[in-house]
Amino acid sequence: MSVESVTVHDVTGGIGASGERTYQKVYRVLCSSNEDGPVTARNGPGIERYGQAYAYGNEADLGAWAVSIIARKVNLDELRRDWFVQVDFSSAAQQTGESIDPSGDPIDNALDRSVRWSGSFAQFAKAAERDRLGFPIVNTVGDPIEGITKDDSRPELIARRNVEQLDLAVWADYRDKVNADAIWGLEPRMLKVNNITWETQRAGDLRYFEVTYAFHANFEKWINKYENRGWRARPAMGADPVKITDIVEPAYLDDFGVRLSQARIDAGDFPDPIEAELEDERSFSDLGLPDRIEA
Repeated sequence: MSVESVTVHDVTGGIGASGERTYQKVYRVLCSSNEDGPVTARNGPGIERYGQAYAYGNEADLGAWAVSIIARKVNLDELRRDWFVQVDFSSAAQQTGESIDPSGDPIDNALDRSVRWSGSFAQFAKAAERDRLGFPIVNTVGDPIEGITKDDSRPELIARRNVEQLDLAVWADYRDKVNADAIWGLEPRMLKVNNITWETQRAGDLRYFEVTYAFHANFEKWINKYENRGWRARPAMGADPVKITDIVEPAYLDDFGVRLSQARIDAGDFPDPIEAELEDERSFSDLGLPDRIEA
């Protein structure tokens, strides 16, 4: 099974309805046997592979890639050995991502393509106990109003890369983890793994996995904060805590565990919340993603 000759039979080009540039090249391929099929024909020398850029004569369009390759026999006569191979090119964005490296050469192997970046904002809501000035949200008798929430949209960073093999054990270990080191211009604990998904892909004869990593960013860092309140307080700094008997809800405490005065509460002078780091940390560089986000 081999190809004896390949000649260009026809070339066309145009502009699509959305402004994309389209081209079509048709090759006439003569095989060595009438038993040769479309696989032999479309793999003839000089015929573009999937993802290669359009070129003909003294012109080229590196932004238009081969998106379809179809071979059909010129005639079903048993003695005919010639085929038409049609290659369609388009400048429209393809699901497989980048197919041209910085040198302008086509990338035939999907595993060599660079990481594709995107982003958005994921909408969340969180409980609100204070207003924008820091005062507790209470009713006319001073009781807290429960069930109040406010929007807490988070930036979402998405990276897609192609891999040959799945690494489920590593990905499972990164569930809900935050970054231990500075990466992508963000400090430690500012990124959290939200999800890692994958699906099978193919480019020609190559089978691979497209993996999508979704990270949520928190510029206040992934540090849980809790109001300093309790049912016990120290009568004075350094004293042993005792139960507070004249309250129906946890009282506000100062930095030393002493009950906060009503004057400070009325003035909105509350101590800093108690902080706790709950999420474990991992080095995100071990995920195989580049340490810089580039277009």
